[in-house]
Amino acid sequence: MRILFLAHSFYPESTGVSRVAGSIASAAARDGHIVTVGTGGSDRETETDLNGVRVERFSCGGNLVQGLTGNIAEYREFVRSHSADIVVLHCAQTWTTDALLEVWDQLAKPIVLVSHGLSAFKSEAYRDYFRLLAEKLKGNGRVVGLSERLEEVVFCHDFGLSAPEIIPNGVDYLEWSSPTTGIRDQWGIGDKPWIISPSNHSTVKNHSRFWHVLSSLAESTPLVQGSIVGRPYGAARFHAGRVGVKGGCWYGCKLRSIFSDRVLLHDRATRKEVVSAVKEADVLAVTSSREAAPLVLLESMAAGVPWVSFRVGSVEDNAGGIVVDTELEMVHAMQSLLKDRKAARALGEAGRKQILQRHDWRTIAKAHIELYRDCIYRYGFKNKTDR
Repeated sequence: MRILFLAHSFYPESTGVSRVAGSIASAAARDGHIVTVGTGGSDRETETDLNGVRVERFSCGGNLVQGLTGNIAEYREFVRSHSADIVVLHCAQTWTTDALLEVWDQLAKPIVLVSHGLSAFKSEAYRDYFRLLAEKLKGNGRVVGLSERLEEVVFCHDFGLSAPEIIPNGVDYLEWSSPTTGIRDQWGIGDKPWIISPSNHSTVKNHSRFWHVLSSLAESTPLVQGSIVGRPYGAARFHAGRVGVKGGCWYGCKLRSIFSDRVLLHDRATRKEVVSAVKEADVLAVTSSREAAPLVLLESMAAGVPWVSFRVGSVEDNAGGIVVDTELEMVHAMQSLLKDRKAARALGEAGRKQILQRHDWRTIAKAHIELYRDCIYRYGFKNKTDR
């Protein structure tokens, strides 16, 4: 097959969407399919061989409700003229999908929407948008959801679409079987109790909660150390990121770190260091106010490290951790895990067991590719290069 993936975020960005789209695209290329990715970047850039994947970058942004920006016409023409047998959209409510709604009927290809949750689904401002998206999908599209708990199920039901295909996220278990690198000593943690939050400085990650929790936890566990392992990103408003202005909560976290060393910021960690940090931590925390299916939980499970998370997205689908509703509950859960190491190890093993059973990227990528093939035949687009 010739597969065109469209995702607003892709390598080298380290976001959940980037890593999911990249994992599936790379797996498809390894299986011999011809894979192209359209994504964000500077003015029209092309990378001809990124893990066997051709990457085309466009300087675009926004969404249909808030407004599309950049060279949308060039992006539309790229998709419209591409020889793909199938188009795979990662995320709604973003330019890579929304820019195509106006020219959808000209694409003449089956389309799969991997939505990663629909964060604005309950917003009245987006009601007409979702109605339009559903109308377009009825002709030649399928929806992939990450969990039965997410908005895709209600979206498809409310607008008369077929139920979404549920395919969860995954991890590369070999990556999480690698030896640790001694990052505790390299980062000055030593043998202190260590709580880690691997997350970029987006406001939805709610890092202020992480600071509050660590401060409260220190009252009973004075030596506890917290780490936020994630990068700042360029501010989107007024394109300020182009001149070095950081977005999200970066400046707030940086200011707090000047007056307290309870939480350390690691904004330049390599992927190898991130993996080792998760594996060497005592507990992984998710303090987000909004998530769909956070990859960091699956990675914590693959590492055999217990997690504590607020009740967001599909976290309740996962073994290996504790789901909480308040900061106080999170503090108590962390206290329990740091005190009872046997219980912590049992949770870690339960998480690892689920990863082995349900979340291997090779199996998940195969499910995606089989869905693509089914869509090509279902919607009558015979594939002359089917393999």
